[in-house]
Amino acid sequence: MTKMLYKKRYIFKGMERWVGKTFSNLPISPNMWSIIGLVFAILAAFLIYKHLLAYACIAIAISMVIDIVDGCVARYKNMVTKKGAYLDTIVDRYSEFFIILSMLWINMPSLLFPPAFWLLLLLLGSFMTTYAKCAAKEKELIKTELRGGLLERSERMVMLLIAIAVGIVSRLYMAYIIILLAILSNLTAFQRMSYAWKSE
Repeated sequence: MTKMLYKKRYIFKGMERWVGKTFSNLPISPNMWSIIGLVFAILAAFLIYKHLLAYACIAIAISMVIDIVDGCVARYKNMVTKKGAYLDTIVDRYSEFFIILSMLWINMPSLLFPPAFWLLLLLLGSFMTTYAKCAAKEKELIKTELRGGLLERSERMVMLLIAIAVGIVSRLYMAYIIILLAILSNLTAFQRMSYAWKSE
């Protein structure tokens, strides 16, 4: 088991280095990559608003790839900074906000509650997952960065992308995925709050 985990880490480390090396040849700084990722997220939100879901999926996928690229380039070029990490966190929050907000204009069926309720609950869970981590560190309840839980940002974005892709053919199943996302996101926030509370 240990050998398998080590092998996986080695593979991912190699992939990360390859991505960093490949994209570091371009005259774009890690922070600029973060901003470009935000631009694609805003573009995706606009496309969702216009009900062009297939194109929105492409824009979201590009934004997600760039979210990986900025960190890989920063580590490869030894340009990792606190300001860069801070910018990346801010960009992530804005990206999710615009994409989820734009889905309010998608005609989904009401399941127990109106679609707007589930989307706002998802937005709350997304922000609270991050805030639970930041607040725990700020109030010195934990010594190391609080991570983990049912859904971190990468998993949320993948599920969000799947929901939008499914919405091309079925708004009902799109609504089901959004509801699942909303519930799991808030459960993740509560998981982190519980861990921080018990850690003192």
